[in-house]
Amino acid sequence: MTDNMPAHDDAVPADDDAARWRAAKQLRQDYPGWIVIWIARTGQYRAYPRFRAPRGTAPTAQTPEQLAVQIEQVEQSTRRPPSRSRQSGGGSPNPGH
Repeated sequence: MTDNMPAHDDAVPADDDAARWRAAKQLRQDYPGWIVIWIARTGQYRAYPRFRAPRGTAPTAQTPEQLAVQIEQVEQSTRRPPSRSRQSGGGSPNPGH
């Protein structure tokens, strides 16, 4: 008979889901440049950058730790290198003139 069938694997206890929403909230606090959500239906965290990033940038992971790593990787890859300041010294701003 089917009396011994386990509950659906999709069924997530409400307290587990609440913990995942809290984890998403913590990620938003840790990474204010991101919109972070928990998608219960897929069992994944997803983040959307609030800054200019390549189209379609939306890291997705099953754990907050994995998402944090992905967020940091995106942030590093989208950082612009610091602009070089003009060399100071006695030289002319237009060499050769």
